Amino acid sequence: MLSPAAGGTVHVFALDNAFGSITDFAQSGPTSSFDSGSRVGGQFDTFIAAPTAVQAADGTILLAAVDYGNELRVTRQASPGGPFKPWQHVGYGITGTVSAVLSQADGGTVHILAHTTDGHLKEFAEASPGSPLTAKPDLPANGPLIAGGQGTTSSTGQPANSSGSRPGNHAEPRGVTWRVY
Repeated sequence: MLSPAAGGTVHVFALDNAFGSITDFAQSGPTSSFDSGSRVGGQFDTFIAAPTAVQAADGTILLAAVDYGNELRVTRQASPGGPFKPWQHVGYGITGTVSAVLSQADGGTVHILAHTTDGHLKEFAEASPGSPLTAKPDLPANGPLIAGGQGTTSSTGQPANSSGSRPGNHAEPRGVTWRVY
């Protein structure tokens, strides 16, 4: 993730699968090497899926990840290049790695899309830049459930579709086929 801090620095965020912690490896300047890494959050902040990073409208980096309780949690830097604030719980019943994007809507709002443990997609979005993320209605509304695909696991850590194939076409009980990536 490219940050505007110190004239343009790069951050690499990694999940430690053994301990569930997320580490930020960062540059102090555009031509410097990466530091030895610092943990994002405290010792009780543990995750099961790799973090997703997005640069917010104010230049800060927002991280989103799913913890061991299948909760979506987010944190953002206090200022561009600054320390991360404490993790906040945003949504429950989430599984897999989430996606995040900065939309140009309303001056630049962050939107996160996540798979739910009951087979839907869920959007979380800012109403205005920097505002708390709020849940939107499940996708598809009144539609078929979406079977798991690449990077999607059930709350037990097993592939969400019974065949275990990834990615691919997956049929829901009513015979509608969805392509999940």
